[in-house]
Amino acid sequence: MPNPNPNPASTEQGFHTLDSSMQIMVAENQLQHSNEVVKRSVRHKSSALQLEEIQKYLDYPITRAAKELNVGLTVLKKRCRELHIMRWPHRKIKSLKSLIHNVKELGLTNEIEMLEEHKKMVEMIPEMELTERTKKLRQACFKANYKKRKSFKNLLEGTKLHHF
Repeated sequence: MPNPNPNPASTEQGFHTLDSSMQIMVAENQLQHSNEVVKRSVRHKSSALQLEEIQKYLDYPITRAAKELNVGLTVLKKRCRELHIMRWPHRKIKSLKSLIHNVKELGLTNEIEMLEEHKKMVEMIPEMELTERTKKLRQACFKANYKKRKSFKNLLEGTKLHHF
């Protein structure tokens, strides 16, 4: 039976080799693909991430931090566990920022410095718990804001009744 591909030469395994121009095209395609892979995977090991580098992004949500660090979410979480960061502190830091803002509005200037220091400590040591003083202050601010909203709501409802 005649060979259906008369130009390519046969190899020992029975496969056909490509002509030289096809081989060059395949090689160039493989090289381009390997370059793309190298560009995409700037980091390939979680151990390349240092604590100082991760600390810059602790106040971001973890998915955004992973994107900024150019690593996958799983890689970042694995490295955090290696560094003894069991929970991502974004929400804790966000809570402290909000508390600082609320305390400024309430005019408690002596508490602001303590809260700023506490926020810096959480950014340095992410596993650090909030102090009882901070928790009580947060609770007091929440209660004050709740009362303010409730009295404002009552005020609005009172004005609606007088219009009828």
